Amino acid sequence: MHIIAKRPPNISIYSCEGSGIHLVYKNINIGMHPTEFCMLNENVQEAMYRIDQGTWPCPYVSLTYSSTVICLKIDDLGPLAGVMQEA
Repeated sequence: MHIIAKRPPNISIYSCEGSGIHLVYKNINIGMHPTEFCMLNENVQEAMYRIDQGTWPCPYVSLTYSSTVICLKIDDLGPLAGVMQEA
């Protein structure tokens, strides 16, 4: 395991021996291929842009990967987006 980026205590991103990328938020660990992580990061960054511009339509965001869904208040997305961009 190699830590790529983190923001204690709730967010970390690491790579594993099988070349996968793991996004860990609180007690949820989402493992994915690096290209899938990049696509998810693009979507997260686009959502942050819309939030920053004031065009996001609601007070929460659903982060979805495969069958995993994490619902976040828009205020909680900023730190996650920052760590994902750093990674």
